Amino acid sequence: MKRILPFILLALLAQWCPGQEIRVGAYDFYPVSHVSDDGRKSEGIFIRILDSIARDEGWDLRYIPGTEPELEAKLLTDGIDMILAAPFDAEYAALFDFTSENVISTWAQLYTNEESKIQSLLDINGLSVGVLRGDPYNQELRETVARLGVDCEFVEFKHYDEMLEAIDQGW
Repeated sequence: MKRILPFILLALLAQWCPGQEIRVGAYDFYPVSHVSDDGRKSEGIFIRILDSIARDEGWDLRYIPGTEPELEAKLLTDGIDMILAAPFDAEYAALFDFTSENVISTWAQLYTNEESKIQSLLDINGLSVGVLRGDPYNQELRETVARLGVDCEFVEFKHYDEMLEAIDQGW
C-alpha cells in the first residue's frame, strides 16, 4: 500500500478500517498543523479536518510530531501512515499517493521588520535570510535568487517561530 501525503487532502483514506490505528505525521506548520513534542496536544486546520473524518469513520488517530525530513523518513520506513501538510513533489509522487483535492494553497513569503526597506528579492542582496530547514520553499528560494544573481546568506532554522523571533530581535 502506498502511503499518503495529504497536503492535497484525504480522498484516499477509505482504505483504513474502523478501529484501526492510523499514525499521522504532523510537523509544526501552524495554523495548518501543530503537535506538541510529547504528541499529546494537536491543533490546526488539517488536524481538525482529519479528526472530523476519523470520528465519522471510526478511526483511531495517533499524531506523531517531527520535522518534515524526519517524517518523510518515517513514511519511507513504515513508521507512519501519512503526513499532514506535505507539499506536492514530483519525485515523491512516484512513491506515495497524493490526494487530488487542495485544502489550501501556500506560497513562500518574505517577512521583514517594520524598518526594512526590502521591496523585492533583489533587495536581499548582501543580507542574511532565514529559511526553514528541509522546506521545499527553501530550495526554490535559493534557486530563484541564484537565477537573479542575488548574493545572500541563508540561515536555516528548525521552526518558523525561531525565524520570526530572529527578525523581531533584529538579528
